[in-house]
Amino acid sequence: MRRIVVIGSTGQLAGDLLRVFGEEAIGLSHQDIEVTDGLGALLKLQALRPDWVLNTAAFNRVDDCENTPSLTFGVNAFGAFNVARAAAAVGAGVVFFSTDYVFGGDERSRGNPYSEGDSTSPLSVYGASKCAGEQMVRLANPRHLIIRTTGLYGETTSRKGWTFPELMLQKARKEGKARVVHDQILKPTNTADLAGKVKELIDRDVTGLFHLTNAGECSWFEFTRELSPRIPHPNCEYTGDTNPDHPQFRWDPPFSTRDDPEPAGPSPQRSG
Repeated sequence: MRRIVVIGSTGQLAGDLLRVFGEEAIGLSHQDIEVTDGLGALLKLQALRPDWVLNTAAFNRVDDCENTPSLTFGVNAFGAFNVARAAAAVGAGVVFFSTDYVFGGDERSRGNPYSEGDSTSPLSVYGASKCAGEQMVRLANPRHLIIRTTGLYGETTSRKGWTFPELMLQKARKEGKARVVHDQILKPTNTADLAGKVKELIDRDVTGLFHLTNAGECSWFEFTRELSPRIPHPNCEYTGDTNPDHPQFRWDPPFSTRDDPEPAGPSPQRSG
């Protein structure tokens, strides 16, 4: 039986990856492996001898990333390199999860999504760190699978401490209203769907760069509006806004959907 190591096992996506791989999967939390420790990562993978390493470890609190660039690059770029190199040393493939934040978005509009061949132009430290992570993974391990995705949500709470539906529910309960950005267009992606597609690709031993998202596109406000009938607070008021919490910042791309022609489960798709 093959061995699939999932790094960052307490996270939102990792929980679904562990579920879809079942008995093949070995979950490693932050306490089990420190990706910024290259030697430690190598020793851990040498002991486990996996066939594939799925690296979901990331520092992705975007505003915090702006204030801690060394930590951000340490995890998202150099940490990714350490894992990819350690995987290569034991003959394993590596999966690195990247983001729509590698794109700028200003020149895009609805119906004109990004493809894998488009140039990156990150607007933030977080986006730059993930862009660097992609390059470092390519350098460290020829058997790599780089997956760009966006707007993850699911049943498992993320390392941020909430999923987007949970956050909306909290606001509905506590405040009776919520302002949600309407000028950021993306493809909200269910982590269970994404995990299923990742398994399909690994089963086929596919390598390279992929865009994997759910089908369709919307703003966070439109996504919230679709969720609202499922939130048991009918009197909650949702209004569209432009980055209401940090109007002076614009770290995330205003338009970041990708061209995803190959179906992935019920709705996630792959492009290129």
